[in-house]
Amino acid sequence: MRLFLRVLQSLLLLLPAPIAAQPLLPDTVYAWQRTELRSVDIASWDAMEDADGDLLRAYDVADVTEAVYVRGTARVRVRVLSLRGRERAFGLFRAMTPDVGVHGIVGDAFCFAGRETFCAFGPFVVQLTASGRRAPPPDEALLLAAKRSLFRQADCYGTDIPLPAEERILGSERYLAPAAEAWAQFQNTAFVPLRELCRTHAAWVAHYEKPLLGVRRTLISFPFRQSAAAAMFAARLRNRCADRGREFLSACASPAYGMEGAVFHVALARDRVILVISDLRDSGCCAWVESLRNG
Repeated sequence: MRLFLRVLQSLLLLLPAPIAAQPLLPDTVYAWQRTELRSVDIASWDAMEDADGDLLRAYDVADVTEAVYVRGTARVRVRVLSLRGRERAFGLFRAMTPDVGVHGIVGDAFCFAGRETFCAFGPFVVQLTASGRRAPPPDEALLLAAKRSLFRQADCYGTDIPLPAEERILGSERYLAPAAEAWAQFQNTAFVPLRELCRTHAAWVAHYEKPLLGVRRTLISFPFRQSAAAAMFAARLRNRCADRGREFLSACASPAYGMEGAVFHVALARDRVILVISDLRDSGCCAWVESLRNG
């Protein structure tokens, strides 16, 4: 028995030492020096500068870390928002950014907006803000350094946005979490009668444009894990559209609904519910909806 214990102790000594936890953000980035580092508790979110506490809670942010980097007289705040998934990170990223200048895919997207830079990277959202109204954009080296550090913390890979790419208006894509504050980011006057019904569900949203026809469509795709739940929600959408608007047959002989000066199409696919908003001139929309349902 003693021999066995000695052999076991010898083997344990041969094991590599445990790797120390990597810091969320580096101490230095070239000439940039980190002067501050703090974790912001949830009770302080509403007091944060350039942040919406209600929106952070709507997307179920797990942790907020802030650091300040200084180089000479230049000062940049780097804020890292940790979320529970890439979809929610992308959704919060889009809620924080304008509709122009957005590029990338789920898990790897960015936006440059004046003295601010935003990035959705895996389950993280990174926000860089240069101090001063006339400050130049943040040094891209700070963003790259943050991404290198975050890459060691979680699976930071990207995937395509799960919506058809053809004729999609780039930068219009959003992921809406199942919360009223998230759905408030989706502005469409015709959609108001359905907002209360939809805000308890997650959805992908994007705008599409048919330049030759002169029409614009809005696609809202609700993912579901259970087909029965999807069918029930589709039925509720159709009933609400019929109650608040006028039901008629589209050019494809499928039900459509006129409401608030727009036309609504509801389709049930295997793992999602499709809602398309268009206008009365868009006679080909029903065929497009069918292609989405069968795709």
